[in-house]
Amino acid sequence: MDDENRYKDEGGDRKYYVIVPQIVLALSRDPYDFTLWVAIKMIAGENGECWIGVRQLAELCGMSAGKVHDCRTFLMSIGLLRGHLEKRNTTRHPVWHLSVPDIWEWNIEWRKEHDKISERIAFKKKFHARLEPMAHYMSL
Repeated sequence: MDDENRYKDEGGDRKYYVIVPQIVLALSRDPYDFTLWVAIKMIAGENGECWIGVRQLAELCGMSAGKVHDCRTFLMSIGLLRGHLEKRNTTRHPVWHLSVPDIWEWNIEWRKEHDKISERIAFKKKFHARLEPMAHYMSL
């Protein structure tokens, strides 16, 4: 029965924009985390996964390769991205296979709990204050 409700949109308009769940902004430490997530989501598209080198991501996002590494590590540690290095037949060096997990339910629940802007700001401050002691260990 579920097959009756499936559809395929071949219009192609989704390739021109990215929908960002609000929790991505809430969990991002800074504009770099947010930008990297959006860039990966843009590349991954509707299928939710991509293969891309650090240098390409750095150039696309206007970041250093080190910053991409830092942001990717962080986003993976909190569940906004998944990924691993993978050697592909078409590349000389291993590239990152990154995927964007389905975070919509998480986003909806978070948003219901944080309706007011002041609640969202308080959440962000509290969340990142808890992460500060762990930041040293994440960079090792």
